[in-house]
Amino acid sequence: MVWNNKDWKVPWIKDMEEILTRYYGDTPRAVSYQWKTAIENCSQFRCVRHSFLPGTQLQGRSEDVIGHFSSISVIASLEKEEKKLVQGEMKRVLDKHGIMSDTEDIVIPFHTELYVAEKVHCC
Repeated sequence: MVWNNKDWKVPWIKDMEEILTRYYGDTPRAVSYQWKTAIENCSQFRCVRHSFLPGTQLQGRSEDVIGHFSSISVIASLEKEEKKLVQGEMKRVLDKHGIMSDTEDIVIPFHTELYVAEKVHCC
């Protein structure tokens, strides 16, 4: 499995994650690692490799960054008024961290997580 995750250690991205988490509820997510626990607890598979690799970076102006986070399904599916409220929160996060810019690019850093499992052959 390959997961391209935002770097949640970056303070403003962590704050964005807190907004998203309120809407995810019990929806399965890569960041929860429930998938990893399920594989590790299954006797039919074993972990061969688990690595973190440098990931890509998205960048754009503040409206692009808010558009990116707003395109995540749990936000994109909200009613128009609720979505506007959430986007307002996102703008406040960028402003709080001093990165609300209409003229300079904001970088969204990612890391790639690689998890390789193989089927265990018995007897």
